[in-house]
Amino acid sequence: HVRIHRGGGVAVLRTGPLASAIPDPQAIPFFNIGEGEGEAKATIDEDLNARLTVGGLFAGNWRLKAIADTPPSLTLKTPIAVMQSQTLRFHYEVKDDYGVQSARASITLQGQDPKGPKAGAALSFDLPLPPKPAREGESTVFKDLTSHRWAGLPVTITLTATDALGQTSSATPIKLTLPERHFSQPLARALIEQRRTIVRNPAAKDRVAKILEGLSLFPELFAPDHAVYLGMRVAHYRLTYARPGDDLSSTEQLLWDLALQVEEGVAADAQAELRRIQQQLAKALSEGASDAQIAQLMQQLRMAIQNFVQAVQANGARSAQTIPGQMTRELNAQDLKAMLDQVETLARSGSPQAAQQLLSQLQATLESLQSAGSPANPKEQAAANAADGLRALIEQQSQLMDKTFREQSNNADGAAKVQRGQALAGDQERLNQALGDLMKQMQAAGADVKALEGAHSAMQAAAQNLREGALGDAQTGQGKALESLRQGGEALARAMQALASQRAGQGGGQGMGAGENTDPLGRQGPNFGPQSGDKTKVPTKLDIQRAREILEELQRRASERSRPEPELEYLERLLRRF
Repeated sequence: HVRIHRGGGVAVLRTGPLASAIPDPQAIPFFNIGEGEGEAKATIDEDLNARLTVGGLFAGNWRLKAIADTPPSLTLKTPIAVMQSQTLRFHYEVKDDYGVQSARASITLQGQDPKGPKAGAALSFDLPLPPKPAREGESTVFKDLTSHRWAGLPVTITLTATDALGQTSSATPIKLTLPERHFSQPLARALIEQRRTIVRNPAAKDRVAKILEGLSLFPELFAPDHAVYLGMRVAHYRLTYARPGDDLSSTEQLLWDLALQVEEGVAADAQAELRRIQQQLAKALSEGASDAQIAQLMQQLRMAIQNFVQAVQANGARSAQTIPGQMTRELNAQDLKAMLDQVETLARSGSPQAAQQLLSQLQATLESLQSAGSPANPKEQAAANAADGLRALIEQQSQLMDKTFREQSNNADGAAKVQRGQALAGDQERLNQALGDLMKQMQAAGADVKALEGAHSAMQAAAQNLREGALGDAQTGQGKALESLRQGGEALARAMQALASQRAGQGGGQGMGAGENTDPLGRQGPNFGPQSGDKTKVPTKLDIQRAREILEELQRRASERSRPEPELEYLERLLRRF
């Protein structure tokens, strides 16, 4: 900006090649932007000189160097993972000197003619970006492609980023088999098998129509749900009267929807709605939406989660089976509420990237739910119980550490500190005993307990320091115990991922985000530590409170218009970051 006093004349910026003395300059007039300020804009494609004149008088000269805009980059931070719900998890990082504008995933069928009968429409979708300006950051997205006609076939996935100039860069293409959903209900399996038949051989439509007619002959046996029965009849008539070469994609989708209705009931619709709102919220966070928009989406997300949880639990009741331990643990209402509250708090306190990351962890938790009709084996049950116990133990140890800190800050004399420390020592010893029981559960689940052995030693040392009144040393031991407990959580997560992979038949590499240091709820954050390679730290409650206090102080100072103008401009720049 150039400030001109009233009556000071017209300001003009003249530019020319750097090597010349501006023999043939380009004049760029300033436009009045109010309060005696003018602004000139020009595109710089090469190094040049810029000279400013005001009212015909020389006012300044600059040598400007044009820096080339480098192409963006997009890399996978972890391998593409197949979640227990058979959704694909993409965790990637984008970089650009001025900010990535968009990112996209493209999926092609391996070894097939793109124009052949099995290819169908091109499969591509947008990828969410970190909060603007998206110069550098990580994002995670979950994509359910089990309904696509390529499910179960080998595909190649390419991720591409684009910057403001239209420059693109792609990650190394990934080859994998597109996951397909596994159905347990006999009618659902039959419908999916017929769908697969017409996808891969449309000429077999008449045979599929006859099978559908047979399945609908005795609706009280095969299709007690009236809506499913009517849907099967519609599919039968569509295939019966379809001519060779007709597009059967609508019938393919109908058969998929019917199978999903048979398998999950209303839970399928609830999950689709939940995913839609999660995507909207992630987009709003990346685009810097207002607090009002975030609050509205958060309310919608809370309702969608509530509906999804109720639908999943209703499925368990309908199947006359108990919901497995892992599901009841992951559906813990307090855990979900705490994560939702923290997402909203982070978004309002100026940490949209951390909010976006925590939202991804919440989605991982929901995507990792086991189906109600799939009983947990003994190892999975032991792992689920150990996860509950470990989470509770971490919370209790953290609370005890807070108590120790408060006692240390009371400035009491030596005798009083010893007395208070002895009272806390009993609590520390009880936590150490609980840790011993937890280690047995983790061993039963096949998890490595080496880290917890370190926590056991640290707790013993902390208890001894508390008995002696050495509260500062006790805090050090308690901190080491917490860190070891978090490492134990990572080991338990790896064990649970291996069990989930065995259950899903995926082997060792495509479980629930295999190889990532997440807790058994699919989360990272204060309880279990960050994922490997993840640069975004989820703030603790103290971090959030401190950030809120800083934001309020900046707003207070910025509202005092009597402050010097340079200071006010500086405060406004800081507030824009929030």
